[in-house]
Amino acid sequence: MKHIFSGTALLFLVGCATPIPQNVAVLAIDSVPPGATIAADGKDLGVTPSKITYTLPQGKNFPQTTSPITLTWVSGARLNTPLRVDGGGTTYHYRLQRPADAPNLQADIQYSSYLMQKQQPQAS
Repeated sequence: MKHIFSGTALLFLVGCATPIPQNVAVLAIDSVPPGATIAADGKDLGVTPSKITYTLPQGKNFPQTTSPITLTWVSGARLNTPLRVDGGGTTYHYRLQRPADAPNLQADIQYSSYLMQKQQPQAS
Protein backbone atom coordinates (compact mmCIF):
# COMPACT_ATOMS: atom_id res chain seq x y z
CA MET A 1 0.00 0.00 0.00
CA LYS A 2 1.62 3.27 -1.09
CA HIS A 3 0.86 6.52 0.69
CA ILE A 4 1.68 9.97 -0.55
CA PHE A 5 3.67 12.27 1.70
CA SER A 6 4.84 15.77 1.02
CA GLY A 7 7.50 17.45 3.10
CA THR A 8 6.54 20.85 1.81
CA ALA A 9 5.04 23.22 4.34
CA LEU A 10 1.40 23.93 3.67
CA LEU A 11 1.40 27.63 2.90
CA PHE A 12 -2.38 27.80 2.89
CA LEU A 13 -2.41 26.87 6.58
CA VAL A 14 -0.84 30.16 7.64
CA GLY A 15 -3.47 31.84 9.74
CA CYS A 16 -5.73 28.79 9.30
CA ALA A 17 -7.84 30.85 6.89
CA THR A 18 -8.22 28.13 4.26
CA PRO A 19 -9.72 24.76 5.24
CA ILE A 20 -7.76 21.59 4.65
CA PRO A 21 -9.31 19.44 1.89
CA GLN A 22 -11.20 16.36 3.11
CA ASN A 23 -8.79 13.97 1.35
CA VAL A 24 -5.76 15.56 3.06
CA ALA A 25 -4.54 15.45 6.64
CA VAL A 26 -1.68 17.46 8.09
CA LEU A 27 0.67 15.42 10.27
CA ALA A 28 2.45 17.60 12.83
CA ILE A 29 5.35 15.41 13.92
CA ASP A 30 7.53 16.21 16.93
CA SER A 31 10.13 14.05 18.58
CA VAL A 32 11.71 13.75 22.00
CA PRO A 33 14.32 15.09 21.73
CA PRO A 34 13.61 17.32 18.70
CA GLY A 35 15.91 17.24 15.69
CA ALA A 36 15.21 13.81 14.22
CA THR A 37 15.14 13.47 10.44
CA ILE A 38 11.77 12.27 9.10
CA ALA A 39 11.64 9.91 6.12
CA ALA A 40 8.86 7.91 4.45
CA ASP A 41 8.64 5.96 1.23
CA GLY A 42 12.34 6.60 0.60
CA LYS A 43 11.99 10.40 0.78
CA ASP A 44 13.38 12.83 3.36
CA LEU A 45 10.50 14.92 4.69
CA GLY A 46 12.22 17.28 7.10
CA VAL A 47 13.44 17.53 10.67
CA THR A 48 11.26 17.45 13.76
CA PRO A 49 9.26 19.41 14.63
CA SER A 50 7.72 19.50 11.18
CA LYS A 51 4.37 19.41 9.41
CA ILE A 52 3.87 17.13 6.44
CA THR A 53 0.82 16.33 4.37
CA TYR A 54 -0.83 12.99 3.97
CA THR A 55 -3.06 12.62 0.92
CA LEU A 56 -5.58 9.81 0.96
CA PRO A 57 -4.78 7.31 -1.79
CA GLN A 58 -7.36 7.39 -4.59
CA GLY A 59 -10.19 4.95 -4.01
CA LYS A 60 -9.45 4.65 -0.26
CA ASN A 61 -11.40 5.94 2.73
CA PHE A 62 -10.36 7.10 6.18
CA PRO A 63 -9.31 5.82 8.65
CA GLN A 64 -5.93 4.82 7.26
CA THR A 65 -2.56 3.77 8.60
CA THR A 66 0.34 5.43 6.81
CA SER A 67 3.27 3.54 5.44
CA PRO A 68 5.96 3.49 8.13
CA ILE A 69 7.81 6.70 8.79
CA THR A 70 11.35 6.59 10.07
CA LEU A 71 12.77 9.08 12.53
CA THR A 72 16.56 9.11 12.74
CA TRP A 73 18.46 11.09 15.36
CA VAL A 74 22.09 12.27 14.90
CA SER A 75 23.25 9.50 17.25
CA GLY A 76 21.90 6.94 14.79
CA ALA A 77 18.91 6.07 17.00
CA ARG A 78 15.92 5.11 14.84
CA LEU A 79 12.20 4.77 15.27
CA ASN A 80 10.16 3.17 12.49
CA THR A 81 6.39 3.42 12.92
CA PRO A 82 3.20 3.86 10.92
CA LEU A 83 0.78 6.61 11.96
CA ARG A 84 -2.99 6.31 12.21
CA VAL A 85 -5.00 8.97 10.39
CA ASP A 86 -8.70 8.92 11.24
CA GLY A 87 -9.94 11.50 8.76
CA GLY A 88 -9.08 14.35 6.44
CA GLY A 89 -9.51 18.07 6.72
CA THR A 90 -7.64 18.33 10.02
CA THR A 91 -4.23 18.31 11.69
CA TYR A 92 -2.99 15.35 13.73
CA HIS A 93 -0.26 15.82 16.31
CA TYR A 94 2.27 13.07 16.97
CA ARG A 95 4.98 13.24 19.63
CA LEU A 96 7.37 10.36 19.05
CA GLN A 97 9.88 9.24 21.66
CA ARG A 98 13.47 8.28 20.86
CA PRO A 99 14.02 4.60 21.72
CA ALA A 100 15.19 4.47 25.36
CA ASP A 101 17.67 1.69 24.69
CA ALA A 102 19.46 3.52 21.84
CA PRO A 103 23.00 4.63 22.73
CA ASN A 104 24.41 8.17 22.80
CA LEU A 105 21.37 10.12 24.00
CA GLN A 106 23.69 12.99 24.92
CA ALA A 107 24.54 13.62 21.25
CA ASP A 108 20.83 13.96 20.43
CA ILE A 109 20.22 16.33 23.33
CA GLN A 110 23.18 18.49 22.28
CA TYR A 111 21.95 18.62 18.69
CA SER A 112 18.46 19.55 19.86
CA SER A 113 19.94 22.41 21.94
CA TYR A 114 21.96 23.56 18.93
CA LEU A 115 18.81 23.67 16.77
CA MET A 116 16.91 25.64 19.42
CA GLN A 117 19.73 28.21 19.68
CA LYS A 118 19.88 28.50 15.91
CA GLN A 119 16.16 29.31 15.77
CA GLN A 120 16.33 32.10 18.34
CA PRO A 121 16.59 35.62 16.93
CA GLN A 122 20.08 37.13 17.18
CA ALA A 123 20.41 40.15 19.50
CA SER A 124 21.90 43.22 17.80
